[in-house]
Amino acid sequence: MTRDDLDQSLAQATSPDWRTRVYAIHVLRTYDDSRAMDAVIRGLDDDDLAVVGAATTALLEAQVGKPLLAALTKEEEVAQFVADLIADASPEWLVTFLIGLLSGTEGTDWRVAAAETLGFILESRAALPALLAASDGDDARVRDAARRAVDHLSASN
Repeated sequence: MTRDDLDQSLAQATSPDWRTRVYAIHVLRTYDDSRAMDAVIRGLDDDDLAVVGAATTALLEAQVGKPLLAALTKEEEVAQFVADLIADASPEWLVTFLIGLLSGTEGTDWRVAAAETLGFILESRAALPALLAASDGDDARVRDAARRAVDHLSASN
């Protein structure tokens, strides 16, 4: 991606439309640039839960999470160890709870957060049937989040 693409994504990260901010965070997490990381971190303090969820997911994914941990710890091995701990610490009850949340009638923000957590943070293959079902659901935001999670799980084989 070009510098112009980065500048455009940085501008989108401050858009009044929450959907544009979520999209910007998903794009910015792919950059190895401190300005992109700063914009993703600012997303943690957004008024919209979907933006906060996107920022949280972005920071915990390997693309951004490991470099962030490395920057905080100053050691690559420690960063990898902490990233592995986060991934391995997900108890079975949490996956079951999130699948129920995703499949239930909770609000859209909760269901989007469940899909992103299952797919990107926990990388739960056990959640694939629920994510696939949600990817065909009526709610466009949940459907999109579930599809992204399924794509991520498929790509991480």
